[in-house]
Amino acid sequence: MKAVVQRVSSLCRKTVEIAQSSRWMLPCALSVILFILAVRGIENFNQLLLFDDEFGYWTASAYLTGTDWKSVASGIPYYSYGYGFFVLTPIRLIFSSTEAMYQAAIVANALLLVGSFWIARTVAGQIFEDMNRSVLDIVCFVIMLYPSNVVFSHIAWAECLLVFVFWVFVWVSLRVIKKPSVWNHIGIAGSVMVLYVVHQRTIAVAIATVMVMIWCFLIDKNRRKEIIMFAIAIAVLIVLHCVIKDDLINDYYYNNTKVAMNNLEGQTEKIKGIFTGEGFIIFIKSMIGKWFYLFVGTFMMAWWGAEFLFKLAGAYVKSGWNGIRGHNTVGLSDQSSLWFVWLLLAFGGNFLVAAIYMGIGGRNDMLLYGRYTEYMIGIYFIIGIITFLKDEKWLTKTMLYVFLTIVCGWFCQGILDKNNMTTYQAYHSICTSLFLEKGKSAQGAVLEYAVGGFAVSVFLILILKSKPWKKLKWIKSGIVVLTVAGVYSCIAYNMVYGVMTDKQCLRIANIRNIVSWIEWIDEDGNYPVYYCRDTESRYWSESFQFILNDTPLTVITSDTIIPEEDAFYIVGTDFLWSDGFEQQYYCIKKSSQFAVIVPTDQELANRARKLTGGQK
Repeated sequence: MKAVVQRVSSLCRKTVEIAQSSRWMLPCALSVILFILAVRGIENFNQLLLFDDEFGYWTASAYLTGTDWKSVASGIPYYSYGYGFFVLTPIRLIFSSTEAMYQAAIVANALLLVGSFWIARTVAGQIFEDMNRSVLDIVCFVIMLYPSNVVFSHIAWAECLLVFVFWVFVWVSLRVIKKPSVWNHIGIAGSVMVLYVVHQRTIAVAIATVMVMIWCFLIDKNRRKEIIMFAIAIAVLIVLHCVIKDDLINDYYYNNTKVAMNNLEGQTEKIKGIFTGEGFIIFIKSMIGKWFYLFVGTFMMAWWGAEFLFKLAGAYVKSGWNGIRGHNTVGLSDQSSLWFVWLLLAFGGNFLVAAIYMGIGGRNDMLLYGRYTEYMIGIYFIIGIITFLKDEKWLTKTMLYVFLTIVCGWFCQGILDKNNMTTYQAYHSICTSLFLEKGKSAQGAVLEYAVGGFAVSVFLILILKSKPWKKLKWIKSGIVVLTVAGVYSCIAYNMVYGVMTDKQCLRIANIRNIVSWIEWIDEDGNYPVYYCRDTESRYWSESFQFILNDTPLTVITSDTIIPEEDAFYIVGTDFLWSDGFEQQYYCIKKSSQFAVIVPTDQELANRARKLTGGQK
C-alpha cells in the first residue's frame, strides 16, 4: 500500500511539474485563447449562412444518416463529402436540434484550429531547431488567427477541416522524408485523399505528392517497397472514393445539370482557355491579383517564404540534374530540400488551380480570391517569418517588396475599375473586407488595401529588426503580436459581428419562425411540406430543409399545388396577393418574407384555425 501511495504521489508531482513548466504553459494558454476567439459569438449562429456550400456539406451527412433531403439537394451543384462525413455526420448522430447541430459544428471547427496549432508548433520545432520554442509557439498562434480561419470557424463548411488536414499532410510528409517507413507512406496517401474528398480544389496537393513519390522511386532504390505501398494505398482509396461519390450523386443529385459545375469535368473549358491569347492574359492577371492578396494579407512575409522555397528548389533540381548526369549526388541526398520542394509544388499547383478556376470577372472578389489557397498558407507564412528574421538583407528587400505592393495594387485597381462591378462576396476575400463592400464600387479600395497593408508591414518589420531592447525585449515581441492579432481580429470580427450576424438575425425571424408553426400544428410530422420556388428564391429552400431536419421538404412550383392534398406550402409573401388566394388557401403564419399556407378545405386548415384562433 505504501508503494502505491508513493507511486501516485510521484505521478502527481510530475503532473504538477509538467503543468507548471513554461514549455507547456504557453502553448496551452495560447490554445485556450485560440479556442475562445474561434467560438466567440457562437450564440448568434444556429443556421445556414452560405448557399449552396453549407447545405451541400450537410447533405453529405444527411445521405450517410439516411435522411431524405433529395428534393432540395437535386437543385444544387455537387459538393465534396469529406466535411459532411468526418465532422457533420457525428454531430447529426449526437444532436437532434438543428440549433445545437450548427453550434456543435462551430465548436468542432474551433477544435480543428487548436489541433492545427499543435501540429504547426511540432513541425516548426523540427524544421527550425535553432529557434526558441516560445517564439515558434507565438508565431504559430498568430498564424492561426489569420482572418479566414476565425471567420470560417463560425460557418459550417469545410475550411477549418482543410486547414487541419493540410497540417497533418505537412507533418506526415516531413516524416516520410525523415523516416520513410511503410506506415508513413500509407499515411501520406491517406492524408492527400482526405484532403481531396474534403474539397476537390486540393487535387494539386495529390499531384505534387505523386510527383515526389515517382521521383523518389527513380532515385532511391532503398525506398521502392514503401512507395509501392503508397501506390497501392492511394489506388484503393481512389476506388473507394469513386464508389461513394457515384452513389451520393446518383442518389441525391439525380437529374441535376449543375453537378458538373464543381466537378473536375466542369473545368475543362477553363483549362483550354489558357492556351488562347486572351485566356492566357486573363490567367496572368488572375495570378497577379491572387498573389497580391496573399502578399498584403501576410504582411509581406509571403515574399520571404516564396524566395526561400524557390532558392532551395532551384538548388535541389540543379544538383539533382548534375547527379543524374554523373557529376555529383548532393541534391539526391539532400532530403530536407526535397521536402521544401514538395511544399512548393503543392502550393504552386493549388495557386494555379485558384487562378484558373476563379479568373478575374463576375465579381470583385474573384481577382483577389483567397479562399482556395488560404487553408495552406500557414506553413509558408511560418517559413516566411523565420526566413525574414534570419535575413541580413532585409532592408533592400523590404524596399523592393513595398514597391511591388503598390505596383500590384495599382494594377489590380485598374482591372476592377475597368470592369466597373459592385458585386462582392467577402467570404472569398476576407482580408479585403474592410475596404471592399457589396453593392459599392471598388474605386480606390484596392489601393487602400495595399497602402494599409504595407504601412502595417513596414511598422512590424522595423520593430522586429530593431536592436535588442535588453531586459525589455518582451515588449518588442508583445507589440508585434498585439499588432498582428489586433489587425487580424479587426478584419475577422468585422465580418462575424457585421455581415454574418445580420444575416443570422434576418433568417431567424423569417425562417425559424415559419418552421416553428409547422412543427406546432403537426407535432408528429405526418403531413408533407412543400416549398414553392417560383414565389421566392430556391436558395431559401436549403435553410428550410436544414431546420426541418428529418422532415423532407419537396421543392415545387405554385402551379403544381394540389388543393385536395392536405399539406403545408411555404411561399413568398407576394403569393398571398394572387387572384383567388383567400378562397383556396388559409395562411397559418407569415413573416416579412415568407408565409406558410394550407388548402382551405382540408384538415390542416381546420386544425390551424383551432390552434391559432383564426389569427395569423
